[in-house]
Order: sequence, then C-alpha cells, then structure tokens
Amino acid sequence: MNVSEYTGRIHAVESRVIGEGLQRPIKVFIASSNKLKINAAYEAIQGKTLNGLAMELYDTDWFYYTPESGVNNQPYGVGETMQGAINRCFACPKLVIKSSYFCVVAIESGIVFNNNTEKYEEIVCVCINCNGAIYTYTGNEYAIEIPEKYYGLMTKVRNSNFQSTLGELIDKEIGCKPNEWHGIVTDGKMTRQNQINLTIDALINKSFFL
Repeated sequence: MNVSEYTGRIHAVESRVIGEGLQRPIKVFIASSNKLKINAAYEAIQGKTLNGLAMELYDTDWFYYTPESGVNNQPYGVGETMQGAINRCFACPKLVIKSSYFCVVAIESGIVFNNNTEKYEEIVCVCINCNGAIYTYTGNEYAIEIPEKYYGLMTKVRNSNFQSTLGELIDKEIGCKPNEWHGIVTDGKMTRQNQINLTIDALINKSFFL
C-alpha cells in the first residue's frame, strides 16, 4: 500500500527510560488518530517495562498518516477483525517501521456471533509490532454482548455490505454520543475505552512486558 494514499494521522508517543546510564528511547506509536483509542493505550502501557526498561509516555508530534485496516468498515468475525489490526500495524509509514527501537500498537473492533451463547458480541483485537516481533490478542473475555433488540440493525449492516458499523447504528438508535452505547448497554460496567484498555493490557501482560 502506498503511504501517500493514507488520510488522517498516526499519533506518536515517545518514552523516556528511567534508570541509570544513557539509554536509547523507546518509541511507541499508536496507529490511530482516535483520542479514545490513544487514551486507552496510554493507560495500558504507562508504567510497564520493556526488556527491563521502564517507560514513561509523553506527547511528541503528529504524523500525517493513518494506517488503513484493509477490511470492511464493520469487521465481522475474529479473523477479519484481527486482520484489520494486523494490516494497520504493517501499514505504518516507513518512518515508523525503520525506527531504531519502537513498538506499534494497532487496534480493531469487530462483531462476532458467539456460538455458545448464540448472541452477537463486540470484541477488540490488538496487534503489537515490537522491533519486528509480532504479538496479537483477541479480548474475548472483554466482549460486550449486543442486546437482542438491536439485532435488526445487523440487517442494515449487511445491506450496506458492512460499510455501516453496528456501533454507529446503535448510537443513533439510542440517541447517544459516538461510542457511548457500550457503557449504556452494560449499565456502566464496561465502556469502549475500558474494553480497549483491558485488551491491550492483557496482551502486554501475557507477552513481552513485565
């Protein structure tokens, strides 16, 4: 994919290593211009260590690119959702992937049908590229169940060839602000930012951060 085709921005954050001696900085790139995703990633990464080096995140500049997912606006199924996260991770500009010491965090949300409960759910998939090592995680344990009264909206999603997202349609149906439906249907138990934060945190804790 050609970087010049991208629109939007990749948010870049750089870490300062806390410890003795001069260390090379760890750069963490959040592959999104969505403030909610950025904040969720901040919360998950802040205070963690990479290869024994503590990370303290702070804002730097904005890069005027955003990686495309290469999948439908409304991913359906774990496979397509994870592929969207992976595509975003690998579609980052060469400026990012040639950094001397870096991590790229990419996030994708999708709808799945849980065969065990026979319910539709929204899940979050995360892909992290850390110096060429790829880590992925699907936050099944943080899935948000879609209330049955909104199942009819899936027909609209299908009729749009999955270009309309279920979340946008639910927000409109409820009459709430974008991405607020998660907290509403769970009675405040799980917001979208919580869901993303917990999924990233789970990947970090099970993979390479200690």
